[in-house]
Amino acid sequence: MTSGIVGECDATTGATRSLRTIGAITRLEGRRLLTSKSILVALAFVVFSTWRVAGNVNPIDGTDGGRATYFMILNKPETLDGSYAVYGFVSTAWHVNSLVFLIPVVGLLIGYPTIVNPRTDGQLQTLLAFPCPRGEMLAGMYLGRAGVFVLGLVVALGVGWIGIVTHFETASVWRFLIFATVTLVYGVVWTSIGIALSASFSTDRHVATAVVVFVLVTVFNWHGRLLDVVGLSPGGFVLDPQQAYLTLVAAPYDDMVPKLHQIAAGDIDGFSTAFLSTSEVTANPPVAFTWPVAVGVLLIWIVTPLLYTHSRIANLELH
Repeated sequence: MTSGIVGECDATTGATRSLRTIGAITRLEGRRLLTSKSILVALAFVVFSTWRVAGNVNPIDGTDGGRATYFMILNKPETLDGSYAVYGFVSTAWHVNSLVFLIPVVGLLIGYPTIVNPRTDGQLQTLLAFPCPRGEMLAGMYLGRAGVFVLGLVVALGVGWIGIVTHFETASVWRFLIFATVTLVYGVVWTSIGIALSASFSTDRHVATAVVVFVLVTVFNWHGRLLDVVGLSPGGFVLDPQQAYLTLVAAPYDDMVPKLHQIAAGDIDGFSTAFLSTSEVTANPPVAFTWPVAVGVLLIWIVTPLLYTHSRIANLELH
């Protein structure tokens, strides 16, 4: 990888603009990532999961909106609508097939080697010594990795849509497109977090440990218990990217199931994840848990880790 990036830096320095440099590094990083068997297996499992959920979520009698999912309380007659599959995709009742679980794990898996691997094998010092600005190098590496994840998610969501139109009588294209867009952004969020963790430690073992801790703290809701202890629940969940993702997933379905916002911010089975107790929610969700705020939260979780990573790289000294 080093020789390829160095060659692009030398070829583009001065004569062309930074966008060409970033594009060249993006392509090199993307190609390199696509040769990783572990990444390909992880992305293939995401594709399998969306197909499995779309093909097995069915409306049931009662108040739950889909099998083993607690995101909906129906107050209208049941229909064979594809919205059930959308909420199946994010239901933690599907455990390892849930996008709520898969996207953070795969995003961290893609992001965490970005800085620490070249650093431990000595390539990073070589790269930093060449004329590519460090910000452009980071941008290229990030876009290459985020692009691969987005591509994998596009395939998975496409397969999920095929499953929806195959197994359900009706499905809203524009609502699914909103869900797909939010899901892609959520994947980019976790790639950013993974790269920030990669820049925080000097060895891959330390980064891997940090990734495991981060998954336990966020996906398994350890941070929720901490917020309860310090008295910041439920308001503290406003900055939780997972809460923001669920809020945005719920937003297009307000007219179909008015209580959807509350349930999306409510108790979720599977990993004992509690976002916001439904007993604390009135007719309308708190402003802090509405979709405009959720959009801002996800953008913060994309930009802030990248700014942190850039500052770490900018302060690295060549030896």
